Amino acid sequence: MTVKKLVLFAFLLVPALGFSQEKIAYVSYEEIIPLMPEYEALQDSLENENANYAEQLKTDQDEYEKKYAEFVEKQATLAENIKKRRQEDLEDLRKRIFLFQQQAQQSLQTLQQTLLAPIIAKVDKALEDISVQNGFTYVIRAEALQYSSPKSINATPLLKAKLGLKDAPAAK
Repeated sequence: MTVKKLVLFAFLLVPALGFSQEKIAYVSYEEIIPLMPEYEALQDSLENENANYAEQLKTDQDEYEKKYAEFVEKQATLAENIKKRRQEDLEDLRKRIFLFQQQAQQSLQTLQQTLLAPIIAKVDKALEDISVQNGFTYVIRAEALQYSSPKSINATPLLKAKLGLKDAPAAK
């Protein structure tokens, strides 16, 4: 065997040997995030904002129902051009209500993402710390796993401990 072939063989063998040293773990953010103290404040903010939107939506729907009832009651006595105008007004109000629902939903999603970002950043930082401490080369989110062997390393308990979290009490 020539020296060149020996050196090439050594270069090819070293990464293969190193790969067997990889430590891969998984962690469940879905289990961690609801236990975070900040998560309760996030939920409260979302519920308050949702209540505000629901109140405005109820007001708009009540207005629509009132105008529709008035229209139905008086439509037989209305001139054709007034009847057409009121139908158009009702349709415009219905469209505005629908648009408001869509905008409210989008606003709530944006608010949730904004409030969740610092929580996720805190969990990410703690995950990085435990990964270094435990020598994990890779940590995979459990929610993305199709299968994990019983020999797999579940880093969720380590992450909970790092964040000072306790499991939620079981539902009765």
